[in-house]
Amino acid sequence: MKMLFDGLQFVAEFDAGFSFKKKKEVRDAIIKNGGILSYLLNRKTDYLLLSNPEKIESFKCRSAIQKGVPVVNVDFIFKCIEESLVIDAKRCEVVSESNKKAFQKGKISETKKRRSAGQKRTILPSNVKFWARDDLNAPFFDEPASKLIKWAVYERESNAVKSCLVIEVAVCLQRDDPKNYRILVNSGTNFSQKREKDEFFVSGDSEETVATFAGLCQQAGHNRWNKSTSLPPAHLGSVKLHAMLSSFLPDQSPDESVLQLVYAMWEESMGQLLRRITKPLNEFDLDMVRHSFAYSLTLSCAQVEEIEGILLQMKSSIQTRSPPSEMESLLNDLVEKLTLREKPSKVTLSEIASFQNLCQLIRDLICVQEANGGQPTTPIAKYTALGCRIGHVSEGSSEYEEVLERIVK
Repeated sequence: MKMLFDGLQFVAEFDAGFSFKKKKEVRDAIIKNGGILSYLLNRKTDYLLLSNPEKIESFKCRSAIQKGVPVVNVDFIFKCIEESLVIDAKRCEVVSESNKKAFQKGKISETKKRRSAGQKRTILPSNVKFWARDDLNAPFFDEPASKLIKWAVYERESNAVKSCLVIEVAVCLQRDDPKNYRILVNSGTNFSQKREKDEFFVSGDSEETVATFAGLCQQAGHNRWNKSTSLPPAHLGSVKLHAMLSSFLPDQSPDESVLQLVYAMWEESMGQLLRRITKPLNEFDLDMVRHSFAYSLTLSCAQVEEIEGILLQMKSSIQTRSPPSEMESLLNDLVEKLTLREKPSKVTLSEIASFQNLCQLIRDLICVQEANGGQPTTPIAKYTALGCRIGHVSEGSSEYEEVLERIVK
């Protein structure tokens, strides 16, 4: 029997003031009627649900409009259920003030066509705000808690002077940071310690960040910068980028025995993940490619953050001794999101901590795929994701004895 929302994919943009109970009502109404609630806005999205019309100018809403995805308020779901049909989106459509004026003047006649499947979204650097790194009014970004996920190094030569351009994207792993993505741009000549350009852009939206990165790379090509595989000069690029690149440049790549160790570590981590969840290969977006050494994960950070949010609520529920029904509801949400093999009979703070570790593992997998440009994950990408350098210690040396003693302990 065909259900009301069969084949329809919804993305929700819930405001902070939208209660957990209301979120659950919307989610349950979609799922019980055969719909899909996603957290990634893409070409498969049919509707963007907005809980607060004032957020219509957010980047996600603007992206939806550009893709031709209708932006509707959450009442759309309940009106469809009430009338037992998918109503015209225009009845619940949320329109920005600028678009209202354009409609009144007759400048907008129809929704923009959707972006074709293979078309890459780019944002020109001139359309977003970049801050000088020495600007005292620049927004804070927690660099020590961040992790590199994308980068590009360019070179060009003019009048026998070589210059270098470095573009890098980092994500802050702290959940409470509202602008947890940063793009850093450095440029200068190879012989001078002075940076001709030293600026950054911050965003709370991964799609906006990736689109801006693509725009910067596109602009570099137009300005005759050439992609480089060399290590940039010491004064250009972040310390983390230099540490990462120096660990796997062609002349310093790890040998086969080190890669075998990384393989063993990765297999153990993947085993932990596969033992806890039931649908890792397709429905959980974990795709095994080529062979067991080439996992590729496309789960979004937004989905992981939602799971972590549920865990924090569970922890608070234990600490405040909330009614058992509240914990049961949160536990059901956790089982659904993580597709757990077994539902815990009792949730303790220790169990919550183990789930938080599982979320961190998934985050690391995401970072590995980002570092590898979305391609099947390579041994080098896995090695890079460890964030450290592995090498041999000579047997019989004092360092060897110290490492051996720690292992035995």
